[in-house]
Amino acid sequence: MYSLILLLICLVILLCFSCVTSNGKLLTPQIGFVACFIPAVIYAMFYVDVWQISLSNGTLAAIIGGVTIFVVISIIVHEIAGKRNPVSRKAIEKIDVETWKLNLLIIFHLIVMFWILWEFNGLPGASLSEKIGYYRLTMSHTDEEINLPILLRCMRTFSIYSCYITGYLLLHSLILKHRAQRKLLIICLILGLVNGMLFGARGEAIQIIIGLIVQAYFIYRNTHGRLRIPFKKLLAVVIVILIIILSFQSIGVMMGREDEQLSYTIAVYLAAPLKNLDTFIRQGNFGTDFAHWQTLRPLLQKVGAIFNEPQLTGRLDNPFRSINGYFLGNVSTTFYAYLYDGGFVALIIYIVLMAIICQILFIKVERNNNVHCLNLSIVNYSYIYFAVLFSFFSNKFYEQVFSLTYIEAWITWLILSVFLYKVRVKRRY
Repeated sequence: MYSLILLLICLVILLCFSCVTSNGKLLTPQIGFVACFIPAVIYAMFYVDVWQISLSNGTLAAIIGGVTIFVVISIIVHEIAGKRNPVSRKAIEKIDVETWKLNLLIIFHLIVMFWILWEFNGLPGASLSEKIGYYRLTMSHTDEEINLPILLRCMRTFSIYSCYITGYLLLHSLILKHRAQRKLLIICLILGLVNGMLFGARGEAIQIIIGLIVQAYFIYRNTHGRLRIPFKKLLAVVIVILIIILSFQSIGVMMGREDEQLSYTIAVYLAAPLKNLDTFIRQGNFGTDFAHWQTLRPLLQKVGAIFNEPQLTGRLDNPFRSINGYFLGNVSTTFYAYLYDGGFVALIIYIVLMAIICQILFIKVERNNNVHCLNLSIVNYSYIYFAVLFSFFSNKFYEQVFSLTYIEAWITWLILSVFLYKVRVKRRY
């Protein structure tokens, strides 16, 4: 318990320092990186005896040191690069999208959905949830492959990442209080989220929802020029978050996962990564060869597949853990991958690079606060900020940014931007 108290005190001090140095800006990278570990530490305090939590000095050094480095580097980068050009505010206008384009996007989402359901018909299981569960378990926990058409996978990817664009347009409509095409945007967003969960994972849907909350913050700040958020809108955000938390387990059961107690499920996701990290650090097996790096695992996996290099397997090496019969999962915070690759030296290098990239992207959002058109700087930062917030969970940042997934997301955003604002159909009378 004492180690958790010490860790909590240090994190609270770093959070206060981050808030002061952020000059009233709420969603800076350093605030997100520090804040995400605090709920995990608090929740872990309720499982000190059950999980036998007593963080080692090495674990405390990794977390406190890593978070401190991220905060310091973020502040330095902002001081160097963040004050070169003044921020200019542009006129606020309604964003108009032609109705036929949104109708076409809805049809696209439906085609993807029904195509996936058609492909799942041949899988074992009496119900859709059993078929989804079979697909998820086979793809994530076995060496077997369930081959779906490449075109379907590409279309599903487009459907998922289009939610960042339709969500942005919907939020812009809500915040600026214009009702044009709001219902169509809601339908597009819901269908994209459903397509994201049909493979049995909830992560993509959660990522999009958190990304939209980030987008809402920047759109509201840029349009109103102040940080005061009305109580009703703040309450609406809290209600949405509570609904997500309360439905988290039931959605998992619908997608073929085991039914467990909600409080323990949250504990496994929030607090267990700290215990797993401590177990790994106590073992002291740091450092591996390039082919087995965990931080850049998705990138190595793609490179190995493209160049037919079997040694670049990109295989995840983070075993499922348990203690006293209690399941702890197989995630161990973002620091696990860094330490696995090269010990504390690698941890410092990866943290510094991550802080520099995040802060540069945040500065870009600050400089480009244009809200009368689709602002891809905000869309991009909302995608990245989720990875920062989930650093308490796993190596989300490098898995998302240094991967083909990030390129696919940008391709989707650029195609949709061109389609929604550049494509025009000439009418003949």
